[in-house]
Amino acid sequence: AHFDPAFAAMLDGARHCYAIFDHDVLVGCTSWYAHDAPNKAVAIGGTFLAPAVRGGPFNLRLKRLMIEHARACGIVRIVIALRPGITYAI
Repeated sequence: AHFDPAFAAMLDGARHCYAIFDHDVLVGCTSWYAHDAPNKAVAIGGTFLAPAVRGGPFNLRLKRLMIEHARACGIVRIVIALRPGITYAI
């Protein structure tokens, strides 16, 4: 139930979507949304990963990469959307 509306939002053009590869294997997708250019803000979320890479160090590296990319684009405010029960130390 959670997957369908979130995935539809990624396809409706309101989000900037990224495919996620582990070497040459497609393992998921993530997105930027709620981009607020005047305030240099963006949200990161809607991340769907294959079970083999879900959680653990791969997901942490992905979030860090997304943050580094946002900073390189001049973003200074980043919201990371988390599902209940998910914790990160970034």
